[in-house]
Amino acid sequence: MTECEHDRKVIDFYGTLKEIIQLDYNLEDRSVVLFKCDWFKLDGKKTELKNDGFFKSIHVGSLWYKDDSLILATQASKVFYLPDTKYGKNWQVVQTFDHRHQFYISETEGVPFSGP
Repeated sequence: MTECEHDRKVIDFYGTLKEIIQLDYNLEDRSVVLFKCDWFKLDGKKTELKNDGFFKSIHVGSLWYKDDSLILATQASKVFYLPDTKYGKNWQVVQTFDHRHQFYISETEGVPFSGP
């Protein structure tokens, strides 16, 4: 999953990883890692994305942005796809994934730490 622009709006793109490409530069041993993905089509004549507030389901039967399939590895977020029994064939429920041992704690300026 990554955030990208489509029709002048920033939306979440969902897809599957197809290839990992590492570009190595001789200058100072630098490299860039790219992910080549197949992106599931989220816009069309019928709804390709259903969000009921609890679950987000996507139709995985058609692809888009086939000529624009590369993103930087740092732009990607990990998600899992589970079969959607409510909508049937070619529908998958998107399950986000938070890495273990990473915590998102907002810092408040000016508030002293009061430890145990």
